[in-house]
Amino acid sequence: MERNRLLAELADFCAAHPVDEKILLVPSFPAGQQVLDALARSGAAHLNLRPATIFSIAHGLAGPTLAAEGRRLLSRAQLLAVVEAACDEVLGPDSYFGALRRSVGLHRALHRTLDELRRARVTPADLAAAAFDDARKGRELAALARAYETSLGKLGAVDPADVFRRAIPVCAGGGGLPAGAHLLRLSSLELSPLEEEFLSAYAAAAVPLAEDEFVAARHSGRAAFALALSEENEVRAVFRRVLDEGLALDDVEIVFDDDAVYRPLVFELAAQYGFPCTLEGGVPVAYTRPGQGILDVLELVARDFRSSSLERLLADGRADLPTSLSGVHAARLLRRARIVAGLPRWAPRLDALVARERTPLEGEDAARLNEAREERLVAAEALRSFVNRVLGALPPVARGSISLPALARSCGAIVRDLLARASSLDGAAAEALSDLFAQLAELPERRLPAEDAADRLREAIQGLAVVSAGPAPGHLHAGRLGRAGWSGRPHTFVLGLDEARFPGPPRQDPVLLDSERDALNRGRGGVRLALPGRTLTAKRIAELHALLARVRGRAVLSFSNRDILQDAERFPSPALLALFRAAPGRESASWEDFSAALPKPATFVPEGAPLDETEWWLARLGETRGAPGLEAEVGRAYPWLGDGARAEEARATTSFTAWDGRLASADDLDPRRTREPISASRLEKLAKCPRMYFYQYVLDLAPPDEVRREDEWLNAREFGNLLHETLYDFMTGLRAEGLRLDPARDGARLKAAAGRRLARWKELVPPPHHAAFRAQEDELLAACEIFLAAERENTAAPRFFEVPFGLSRAKRDEALGSPEPVEIATPGGSFLLQGQIDRIDESGPGAYKVWDYKSGGDFSFKEEDRAKHPLRGGRLLQHALYRRAAARLLERSGVKDPAVVSGYFLPTRKGRMQRFEMAAPDADVDGTLRDLFSLVASGSFPHTADPGDCRFCDFRAICGDVTLVAERAAAKRDAAEEDPRLEPVRSILRRDV
Repeated sequence: MERNRLLAELADFCAAHPVDEKILLVPSFPAGQQVLDALARSGAAHLNLRPATIFSIAHGLAGPTLAAEGRRLLSRAQLLAVVEAACDEVLGPDSYFGALRRSVGLHRALHRTLDELRRARVTPADLAAAAFDDARKGRELAALARAYETSLGKLGAVDPADVFRRAIPVCAGGGGLPAGAHLLRLSSLELSPLEEEFLSAYAAAAVPLAEDEFVAARHSGRAAFALALSEENEVRAVFRRVLDEGLALDDVEIVFDDDAVYRPLVFELAAQYGFPCTLEGGVPVAYTRPGQGILDVLELVARDFRSSSLERLLADGRADLPTSLSGVHAARLLRRARIVAGLPRWAPRLDALVARERTPLEGEDAARLNEAREERLVAAEALRSFVNRVLGALPPVARGSISLPALARSCGAIVRDLLARASSLDGAAAEALSDLFAQLAELPERRLPAEDAADRLREAIQGLAVVSAGPAPGHLHAGRLGRAGWSGRPHTFVLGLDEARFPGPPRQDPVLLDSERDALNRGRGGVRLALPGRTLTAKRIAELHALLARVRGRAVLSFSNRDILQDAERFPSPALLALFRAAPGRESASWEDFSAALPKPATFVPEGAPLDETEWWLARLGETRGAPGLEAEVGRAYPWLGDGARAEEARATTSFTAWDGRLASADDLDPRRTREPISASRLEKLAKCPRMYFYQYVLDLAPPDEVRREDEWLNAREFGNLLHETLYDFMTGLRAEGLRLDPARDGARLKAAAGRRLARWKELVPPPHHAAFRAQEDELLAACEIFLAAERENTAAPRFFEVPFGLSRAKRDEALGSPEPVEIATPGGSFLLQGQIDRIDESGPGAYKVWDYKSGGDFSFKEEDRAKHPLRGGRLLQHALYRRAAARLLERSGVKDPAVVSGYFLPTRKGRMQRFEMAAPDADVDGTLRDLFSLVASGSFPHTADPGDCRFCDFRAICGDVTLVAERAAAKRDAAEEDPRLEPVRSILRRDV
């Protein structure tokens, strides 16, 4: 292997001093180990050469003294807690940093700045107020530094700067570099003033090891350029090159500057495609099951114990559950418990869930249903046990605050005992988390708002990584720019070099601005604070140049030319154009010249070796598009894909086929034959879209359990139930007292009924916040006012409310109601109707009006449609069916030949206090019912031809492009060779024209 300058100088020194102790001062142990490995691979012996960092040397010297004094070195997470305590002590609401005093981001930034100041030997007294744009800032920063130092003293603890201070006197007392040993220092190694002071005390002189200087004309020639359609394809392109070119994995290094984007991509894709990979800096714990699980638990604590946090933990498989209970099933059960939020709700709601499953059913199918119920009971009890263990492990929350050390201790127990581990990586993450929480549990007692305490622990977790490893045989290696290129691997791929990321805009320290740093440097001799706003951009470009100078093989520099989420173009970094121009003959090259020299972008369709079966198929389809027999080959290899291809071909024709909802047999589907009671809404769904009816009532499909929006209290169905219950309570209360409704008198009474029902629903479904509750409370009270205003004009007398028929578990016990369904006659045979009539008024002797409350708007009741299309093609059948049902119920109660009309009452703001009497001719009702039942009887369930019907459909995702599907349904319905099985659809359409 060709040696770079560093390896050559190191090899020469080792040859000149073969047995002497040699200490190589490096920026990190992984970098040092990589240098030694590269040196060995180049054929140079390095006996008695060991890498060390400046801190490891200082800690080795100061450690015994610190241990004798009983002082301990705090971790980064513990030091952040010390900074936070200092903020609490120093910063008030009106101080310079006051608005951010509880922000984790401020604590993190202050910790970096205080550490830098201490390493630069800047004391609190040196922070002169005159150096700052705002004098308050200087005074507060000095006070924070003093409070930080005082807290360390009280804790009997030290930070890294203290370690260097303690090590310097040890060196002066004879504890420096051992006699006969040599200290070698990389020329690129940057040290703080305090570290330089320690180094001078430790060794009289360090042997400098020069590295290659970047010479654009020479080193730019090692760079090739590449681009890809998205960051994911950048990583895929590296793996494809490895396969295409037959590269040894331990000859490849992947480098990136944007750690947040590329580290997870490299980690996940390497695992997906089976490429062994080491990661400099390790795998973030937040990528693992224990890490994600404990973050869910902390979100639970931070957000008033909202059940959605624990639902996610369960559904994503992060809980250590009994084998009899899957995570998805547990999450579904938890959602059905309707806990929503609030710790006091958890125990009673889970108990109620278990009690529901424990109560046996009665009836003819009881045996079968109770057998399934036993399984659900076991699952509900297992869920309750797991949740109780999680909640029991957490410390109490008193008045919204929680003990930070106690929360850390609890999180450690939850990680150990309750979270899943599916791999060795999960095991390492669990151990690292346990150690972290043990460290934080040692902090002094401190109570914080629950959200703040959870944020502190979340921040600590986000900075934790495991399985950090240097380059290993048989493995790819990946790491950050600035820490790369030491391994001497011949193939280096640098990712993420687009203009938005690299070198990025200038960024100053948010706590200590460049102007303030410059003033401190000038105000006190010897202070050397960096000016990141002026130097960071150049430093990052220098890191890229140093990498190119260091490597002795090929470097491929790539960027993403497209943001596929935003569908926006991206452009290469100016640093790439500068490297392109550095090559001989390209000094005046333009962006156009650079773009023309770039290869084709890497996409999801591979040009060379595919990474998996999916990529292989994508490549073959691209190469053989339109080739005869290809689809047949795909169908033979993957029968389901073949079925899909045949289905798509059939759907594109004008014939009504099995792929369009045509069943071979439907003997047991016609309710007229099965005598299964059905509802009006079920028939309306059949009229709206037979395919939807098929999914719901034939296949018995159901959408996933609803996930409630964070800003929503009651959904539309729940609010409708609330309104119905309020009006029922009010009207039945009047009837029980023999009173006639008096809008002028009964406003307070109706408002009280609304208040009682609101309280019940508030208990059943806790509002996410007060504003959400008030919004729907206002909507309900407005509906009550509208209702009373409408009743002033109502000359009929309200008689019956929420009248059930055919409902075995009806919530109302109205005298007119019936446990038996009502038989409705149709030309093709009768069927059994079940339902619940909201209200029946008596408008005169033997005359009645049936009303159905609607809490939505009036878009279904346009004036021109009500007269011409009162049934809307069967989409508004309820009024006609309830009119017939009410007549039968009234006859049963002794009313002879009742005259019944029906309609809808819209007592909300959306409905604008409107009543709509609907008059559909009996012949049209009978014809529509005949046609609908004919569809079911023949097993014909075509998709609706109106894409507007799909707007709120629960099954829309199954159908795909509903506009296209609707167009095809219309073409099949109107085909020249009309299919007789679609005649009912055409008949309904003709009737509705």
